[in-house]
Amino acid sequence: MTDSPRDEHELWQAEKMAALGRLAASVAHEIRNPLGAVDIQLQLMREAAVDLDSAVAGRFVERLDIARAEMRRLDGIVQNFLRFSRPPALHLATVSPQGLLERLHSLVEPEARQRRVEFVLEPSENLPTLEADDNVLSQALLNVIINALQAVEEGGRVVLSAERLSESFLRFRVEDDGCGIPEQDLERVLEYYYTTKDTGSGLGLSIAQGIVQQHGGLLQLHSRPGAGTTVDLELPAATT
Repeated sequence: MTDSPRDEHELWQAEKMAALGRLAASVAHEIRNPLGAVDIQLQLMREAAVDLDSAVAGRFVERLDIARAEMRRLDGIVQNFLRFSRPPALHLATVSPQGLLERLHSLVEPEARQRRVEFVLEPSENLPTLEADDNVLSQALLNVIINALQAVEEGGRVVLSAERLSESFLRFRVEDDGCGIPEQDLERVLEYYYTTKDTGSGLGLSIAQGIVQQHGGLLQLHSRPGAGTTVDLELPAATT
């Protein structure tokens, strides 16, 4: 008795993903070691900047912060490939949504300023805590934020916010006033490797969706050409 074509296809897919996982782990190791070394040197340069003239030091530190933000983004890209090939086990802990947003805003704001994009963190009150993997969930939100920054022109606006939907659910929202997504692409932008950009892996949003689903949540995307895009990440609140 022979296997069905569907069984053979699933076996081929599993073997392909296993091979990709081994390749991704090897590449990640080779890339992340020098990335870590460069990041340490940038941090040492930042600490040494205190000896410079105050006006010069300010500009120098600003550029170092931008360089470090780009280093973290490159590390995030490597992490994305690892998560695509081998979804990580979650290490759940109590997470403050407001603290998470403030940290991400501080991380991305230098890049937004460099792009001359207004990056706004709207204040939120009475948010429930989450039972989540802080690092993994941060990566999901970061993917969405970076995607929004890349979608807007100079002088554009990206807004980051959160609100309580109910006693048991919370919503993170990332809004941009960019070009929007054509209707024919809207259903496909969450597919692996699908991208409407000239550059990019096509993994950012699909990985974000997978992470949200791992946490028992839902990622929703709303967009109209010329009117910008809104991405909602709805997640269950921690049980008390």
